[in-house]
Amino acid sequence: MFSSKFAATGTLTAKTDDPELPLFDGVRLFLIPGKHWIITAEQALPGFPNEFRNISFYVPDESVTDKTFDFSSSSSGALGNWYKSTPSTVDAPYRAFEGQLTLTLDTEKETARGTFRFKGTSPNGKQINLSEGEFNLKADSKNMVASGDVSEGAINANVLLPETGEVFSYRSTGVNLTTQENDPNLGPKSVAWSEYWSGRPDHHNQRLLFHVSEKVKTNTAYDFATDKNLVTGMFMNLKFGIQPYPATAGSITFRTLPTPGTEKIEATFHFRGTASDGSTAEITAGDMSIENP
Repeated sequence: MFSSKFAATGTLTAKTDDPELPLFDGVRLFLIPGKHWIITAEQALPGFPNEFRNISFYVPDESVTDKTFDFSSSSSGALGNWYKSTPSTVDAPYRAFEGQLTLTLDTEKETARGTFRFKGTSPNGKQINLSEGEFNLKADSKNMVASGDVSEGAINANVLLPETGEVFSYRSTGVNLTTQENDPNLGPKSVAWSEYWSGRPDHHNQRLLFHVSEKVKTNTAYDFATDKNLVTGMFMNLKFGIQPYPATAGSITFRTLPTPGTEKIEATFHFRGTASDGSTAEITAGDMSIENP
């Protein structure tokens, strides 16, 4: 979900009451600058390499030393999340409404360390408890390669977020085209992924991605609401928090599809994405063209 160009070295650990992963020890670590810095870590479940648990924090863009953020205060300026994901999906996060984060962040040296504990609550009221959390991260310049180095092209669209009134042009800054063999719903499929990231002052951190069954054909409009066994789409807003908007209406038409020896996908699309809290994202005038040279 996050670009490898923001990879970090270090540790992020915590105890949880998740029966599947009671001791979280992050394997993939990220430290991402922006109007809000993102500190995040991912760990796969033992024996299930494509099922992940994630912990993330969004904190203000300022260097601080041992500053404590109270998650029970709506004005704390920080946000904590625990959530589940797979290579193709992101569940609605369990957001921290109780607990604390104590942070030391150096925006010049790109380092972050701290401690945390919190109770996270999902949109449907389920809860997760995290305790004895610690992290010590440093941005890893050796890994700061642009995402999409293997793939070339772009995914572009217009985005409207009606609840906030935000309107912008999504212009991908990284893309990737891969194949997966064992999707339980789509079977063998292609995954077209993109990110739109920019730093200060016009900060963006969003994703557009599509999962496409090998059964689809060109020049046919596929409906996101009724053809879920053939194609899925998602918009994700990661500017402050983690908000996935899976496509619930709209369509996509492919001009080109991957074939043996030719890894290329082209399409036009539009859709409405609906988040777990009922908020929506309207994606219009979408165009995709990605290939692996």
